[in-house]
Amino acid sequence: MLDGRIAVGLLVVLLASACGPQPRAWQYHANAYPPATAKAGKAVVLPYRDARPDDNSNLIGMYLLPFLPWGWTEQQVPEKEAYHLTSSRWVNYAPVDDYPKALVADLQAAGLFADASFAASEGSADYVIQGTIVRTEYDGRLWSYGLGPAGPIPWLFVAPAVSASNTLTVDLSCTDRRSGRQILSKRYAPPTYDASSNLYSRESDFEFAALLATVNREFTEDLRAALP
Repeated sequence: MLDGRIAVGLLVVLLASACGPQPRAWQYHANAYPPATAKAGKAVVLPYRDARPDDNSNLIGMYLLPFLPWGWTEQQVPEKEAYHLTSSRWVNYAPVDDYPKALVADLQAAGLFADASFAASEGSADYVIQGTIVRTEYDGRLWSYGLGPAGPIPWLFVAPAVSASNTLTVDLSCTDRRSGRQILSKRYAPPTYDASSNLYSRESDFEFAALLATVNREFTEDLRAALP
């Protein structure tokens, strides 16, 4: 059986050579929409409220304990972490501003309003869109298969080395300022993104932009139906 020190050395080499995390930058691409039949007035999207619990835990080192199948990390505010499993720091990423700016891109693409913009205040807008970030959960596992320090050995045979999931929940609402009537209010929670990586193929563990695109498409279509 491999000496524990040899196995740990193997783990370090494998992580450095094949799974070394790289920085990831926030990039959002708006959805495509059919042309709108009529345009409402001006809309403003305000910075989102942040209702996420400030709770990140990192127990990746538990993979070294025999009989535990993996070490794990659970992050409610993942952008605060310098390292994830297949990526390092997430740069140019501030959800309270980036998420509403992404929604503006979708509203502009859909053409529902004569003007749609992001701003810190309501200004002279006819419609005010507000959002609350409820959940941006990142769960990751470093697999050791109950082998403790020898856990990297199955990686050589294409067994998953790491797995990660992204879960997003956002509350969105739109209010008609002229009448004071809230025309839409809904919670959006697209299916969780899950991926696993092996020694020879590394998958993304930062897919909140794709999840947000699903949210924004659904909200935009809901808003299309709700606008007078």
